Amino acid sequence: MQRQPFKRITAKTALTLIQFSQNLVQGLWIDDSELLQLPNLDYDKVQAYKKRTGGKVLTIEQYCRKTKEERREVSLYQDEKAFEDAEKAIPCFPVIDVKAEYSVDGEELVAVGDILTIKITITHVNLQENESLGFVHSNRFPYLKASQWYLIFTDQEENELVAMDKLFIKERVHVKELKERMTTEGALSITLLLRNDSYRGFDKKVELKIPVQKEVKREIPEYNEEDVEATKAPNLLEAAFDMTQQADSDDEEEESEDEKAKPSQKPASVETKKEK
Repeated sequence: MQRQPFKRITAKTALTLIQFSQNLVQGLWIDDSELLQLPNLDYDKVQAYKKRTGGKVLTIEQYCRKTKEERREVSLYQDEKAFEDAEKAIPCFPVIDVKAEYSVDGEELVAVGDILTIKITITHVNLQENESLGFVHSNRFPYLKASQWYLIFTDQEENELVAMDKLFIKERVHVKELKERMTTEGALSITLLLRNDSYRGFDKKVELKIPVQKEVKREIPEYNEEDVEATKAPNLLEAAFDMTQQADSDDEEEESEDEKAKPSQKPASVETKKEK
């Protein structure tokens, strides 16, 4: 029996699985409106809303980010009681702001040999300071479930899967830090994706471009235990750097192939024959 070749899991494969989880928890088909995640709505009511607005439909995140009075003016609900009931579920939806930044302790530039820190700050907009996120709201899922986020490191085309981490976020502000030693000079491009496993329409994408200078002479700092351990872990950022270099190399090869495929153009010439 011939063994099948190993197939690498790509970012698109992981994203497809997460999308399946979102639809499963919310009881939706892939082409259903994400507004159907709200209480007291069905297909006919969403279609009626689309007709009233002339097709200018808010996304579920845009709807949840509005104030209560602004949501009332949207007229998604024609019945006041249904609207008030739906308002109770708004704080359950994972409306987040994401900020990503990088730094090297005590330095302005990133150079080979530095321990780079990437800090990702996730803020739940709908939660107050002392509040925490409860269970998932779903009109169809029959069990209690806590939502979780997937943090995916990939390229700009969202093809290559560099790394993936699972985050359980209950508090209003959650901070995730990654520390790695830089070993390669050049431009590092990383795309960070955040996907919730239980809700559609709240996905986030952050792109980081990190210029890494050649190694410079610096005073050797006293690293703490966490930084030391970071140097021993698999270097995810360097994997992303290799991916960026490979993408640039592929682009150059494609351009080279295109040049070869072009027909050679010779200067136009006119030949004359002498009459015998």
